[in-house]
Amino acid sequence: MTARDGASAGLHHVSGHRTVRASFGDYAWFTGQACLFLGMLAAPFIQRRHMPWTLRGAGLVLIAAGGAVAAAGYTTLGESHSAWSSPDAEANLVTTGIYRSVRHPIYLGWCLAASGIALLTGSSVALTITGLTAAFYTARPSYEERLLSARYPDYAEYVCSSSRFVPARTEPT
Repeated sequence: MTARDGASAGLHHVSGHRTVRASFGDYAWFTGQACLFLGMLAAPFIQRRHMPWTLRGAGLVLIAAGGAVAAAGYTTLGESHSAWSSPDAEANLVTTGIYRSVRHPIYLGWCLAASGIALLTGSSVALTITGLTAAFYTARPSYEERLLSARYPDYAEYVCSSSRFVPARTEPT
């Protein structure tokens, strides 16, 4: 089997009681996300400088806000959450809670938290990771939304009634 065959055939993983079909694209996105997360954690240990209390305070607020937004996303998704971009066959399209107005609140939360870490630590490494995180979470939803549109017939309507990241703003498709 070639890599191309594997990408379309998918690989199966047991997640709890469900079998999740993951493609090689899923592995690539997951690996990128894991590297960014590890970079966020490591950045303050690699390089940091003393920041004024106002910036440190703003950083703490962003970290807390990002954590709260991401937690709301994880909680609302419940059993429909998957680490993979490919929708789980048994998962439902979630359009309630925080997902009523924002399609990717978990990604928004991670971007806010990364920004907070950069402000809190004054680390240019953390600032670089923040930029990479923002770029990554701008690209990944485009990939995911193609998969979600193919899986859920109502997804196009949902896109029209919600925003990718910023609440109360509808983006054109």
